[in-house]
Amino acid sequence: MSIPLLDYPIQEKLVTVADVSWEEFKAIEAQLKDNCNVRLSYLSGILEIMSPIGEKHEYVKRTLSYLLEAYMRELGIRFYRKSKGLRPLPLQVASFSVGV
Repeated sequence: MSIPLLDYPIQEKLVTVADVSWEEFKAIEAQLKDNCNVRLSYLSGILEIMSPIGEKHEYVKRTLSYLLEAYMRELGIRFYRKSKGLRPLPLQVASFSVGV
């Protein structure tokens, strides 16, 4: 049995740029700070520039987040939710950190 989450295909809008220094990333981030339609991710010199896919995607993402949170709480797994914005750290971290 398959449960379709989305009734139409989604084309991801993603650009990946390699060999980007942290300083370059911070400069790009500053240029795009007022543009809420663009999300940036940085890890080990690789910059990902993403544009939001849409409300349906955000709904599915939020629902999965709630399900993961309920699952981890039920099992007593400690986790830390990542804030929505970028963190001022040299490395971008995953959405959830799991600790026992």
